[in-house]
Amino acid sequence: MFTSLFRLIRSVLRSIRSAVMTDPEIQSLAKKHPRLTSWIRRRFVRGQFSGLPLTILAIVLMYVLALLAGIIEDVIRSEVILAADTRMANLFYSFRSLPVLKFFFVITVLGKVPVVVVLALLFSLFLWLAFKRFAPFLIFWLVIVSSESFTFVGKILLHRARPVTAAYAETAASFPSAHATISVALFGFIAYIIWRVSKTKKVRAAVAFLSLAIIFLIGLSRLYLGVHWFSDVWAGYLIGCLWLVVGISLLEWRWYGQAIERLSPRVRAWGIGLLIVGVIFYGGASVYLVSRWQPITPAFDNPAVVSQVFDVFTVYQRSRYTETLIGTRQEPLSFIIMAPDDAAVVAAFADAGWQLADGVNFSSVTRMARAALFNQPYATAPMTPDFWNGQVHDFGWEKTTEQASVRQRHHTRFWRTNFQTTDGQNIYFGTASLDIGIKWLVTHQISPDIDTEREFIFNDLELAGALADTQKEKLVDPVLGQNFSGDLFFTDGQVYIVRLR
Repeated sequence: MFTSLFRLIRSVLRSIRSAVMTDPEIQSLAKKHPRLTSWIRRRFVRGQFSGLPLTILAIVLMYVLALLAGIIEDVIRSEVILAADTRMANLFYSFRSLPVLKFFFVITVLGKVPVVVVLALLFSLFLWLAFKRFAPFLIFWLVIVSSESFTFVGKILLHRARPVTAAYAETAASFPSAHATISVALFGFIAYIIWRVSKTKKVRAAVAFLSLAIIFLIGLSRLYLGVHWFSDVWAGYLIGCLWLVVGISLLEWRWYGQAIERLSPRVRAWGIGLLIVGVIFYGGASVYLVSRWQPITPAFDNPAVVSQVFDVFTVYQRSRYTETLIGTRQEPLSFIIMAPDDAAVVAAFADAGWQLADGVNFSSVTRMARAALFNQPYATAPMTPDFWNGQVHDFGWEKTTEQASVRQRHHTRFWRTNFQTTDGQNIYFGTASLDIGIKWLVTHQISPDIDTEREFIFNDLELAGALADTQKEKLVDPVLGQNFSGDLFFTDGQVYIVRLR
């Protein structure tokens, strides 16, 4: 399949090249500017490094530079990127558990300075044993030092604060991620050297997959641990890639057209021995650091007291709508609940016959996909994350319909807020909708009439005797809109304000 696709792409490119070269205007321009034409042709010669190889590397380098400049500008000027970073950090925080925290802490140790220095020194020894030349050694350290220097300067210039959801304290600024940078620079360069000296496709494929997996997991660990924003990690990847391309270009400039001899059995043995030493050191460092590490609980602000619930919107300027990951407006809020604590809200919905949804994880998503595929019930199926004020919903309740299938269900999401009434009641915001089908086996399609579902939930709570005081107010003007997956909805903009018994 891939071979056929490659042949098709190559055939299309050849056709384009032939059409360009035979175009009369191109030929006329070539005759008028023979030196420029000759220079351009030399850029596509395959037999020398200054031809096609350098052209490809230069294009990649410029593309990475453009991406890096774009993300820096976005972090400085774009509120959309900053808002998306906040929602992404809150999303990872909502999935946090102690065993997974410890797993990702072990992964992130790969980017710690002592481990990086030891691994770099061990690989430097391997480079000397394999090539007996200073060039690979010097270029390797140029990539390492330059990439980290760029990161250091970026932290000083932008001085971005870390997320408040951090699982442990970091003293340096947040942007860009030094872990992400060094993961690409170090493991990318190691993978390139092994790929260059290897003669078998299986080894090359295995090295490429392993290096990409390590780079990805190190970046993911920084997000899951809450010590970096998503744009920090992306910028770190780009800086590491930038200097990796520079390093590869310098080595290819020296090596292009030369046959790299296979490593002798002695060098391979040394390489395996150095790898074992590196793994042992990394394992020891991980055990030591994990044994001394205790995840910290993020400190959030004390609740603000409001005399009226609408002060949350008018005085504190909180949104009246839910939002997507990038901040696009979705459904307006349907409920404002005042209750003494979380337990009271959970008990009220339980008395009304609603079940608390399972958290989103691999097991629950797999079970929901299977239930959706075979049209089976799953009364506590997980809900796709939704956002209000940059915060992922804290609770999700659902109730099965007469169809008794995971494809259709009543459901509601609720958020804790950092607000209390003058009599000490906590304020919760919620939305309501009816799922009428499954899309892509992982998310639901909603009925457009979300007001009917709002009334359904209110009636259930009222029949269960959970409500002490209720009122219905206009929150927003009537809305016709769509949610993150493109489902249309309409509402009169009313909201129920209720106090639980």
